[in-house]
Amino acid sequence: MCTLIFQHIVDHFMVHSNAELMRMVNVVFTIIIVLYIIRLGIYIIRGIVGARISRDIEKKLLDDFLGDLLKVLN
Repeated sequence: MCTLIFQHIVDHFMVHSNAELMRMVNVVFTIIIVLYIIRLGIYIIRGIVGARISRDIEKKLLDDFLGDLLKVLN
């Protein structure tokens, strides 16, 4: 995908002025950076949600185990 975008920019190099070319390059790099930041945000959110779910499951299992252990000891 990126190679197609850059090929498009190179193809238009002869047609457009340098200022317009630089504007196109800046737009492309801005889009790539924004998509990368969004992807990192999704990974962070997934990590936080996964950790919370894991912690809740671990707490429930520990509570169940301790409850069963107390039943056996009594």
